[in-house]
Amino acid sequence: MHLSEIAQLIPCAACGAEVSQRDRAYAFGDDDLLCFACATERRGVYDEARDRWVVDPDISDLVSEGP
Repeated sequence: MHLSEIAQLIPCAACGAEVSQRDRAYAFGDDDLLCFACATERRGVYDEARDRWVVDPDISDLVSEGP
């Protein structure tokens, strides 16, 4: 792993594993993401051919409702 990639690692909002935004992570909110394993555990579906999430994972317990 290149040093510039190390600085771009973000912890998974569910399990805390360090994830690169280049991975098949599911991004949500301003700076949050789920690693691929957590996203698929939460019923997310990733389409390899289209390189995108076709079914969003359930993140209802990870997002805050406004004030």
